Amino acid sequence: READTGSSIPVPSPAAAQLAVMPLRVLSAKDSEYLGIGIADAITTRLANTRQIGVRPTSAVLPFKDTQSDPARVASALGVQHLLLGSVQPVEHGYRISVQLVGTDGVALWGRTFDEPPSGLVLLQDHIAEQVVAALRVELSPPERARLHVRYTDNPAAYDMYLRGRSLLVNYTEANMRQAIGYFEQAL
Repeated sequence: READTGSSIPVPSPAAAQLAVMPLRVLSAKDSEYLGIGIADAITTRLANTRQIGVRPTSAVLPFKDTQSDPARVASALGVQHLLLGSVQPVEHGYRISVQLVGTDGVALWGRTFDEPPSGLVLLQDHIAEQVVAALRVELSPPERARLHVRYTDNPAAYDMYLRGRSLLVNYTEANMRQAIGYFEQAL
């Protein structure tokens, strides 16, 4: 049972909505691919802090990152009721991020486009997680809602290094781990 301090680990209830946050497609040069994986992983981590939503880990969805054209098949393979799909497009002064919450029938239940400066990516993951919770009609306890907004940095450069590290960790190899540690050290 979760304490009011919010320090315990939430365990999804049996009736929890099942969701997979797919890596966002990056609509630009390949050197930005880490953004799609890193942002999706950050959103997954936020949503995993609730009992009412069962979220598949990023490592489980990575094998499907290039097969998102058939959401019903991907959702079935992952055993989820919903997919969060999206894209990241670098624009002149930041990023355009589009996301859609899609049901197992392939129908979009909710969607939104965000234009954010690089410094806005830290806040954006919180905002998307909160809107997904609302779209799924999930009621969160105050400690769960607070966990959606825990922020570890407001520094865009540090957050970029963090995203680079997270994107390497979800595809675990010893070389990736060492490189991720380097990014995390730069972020600190």
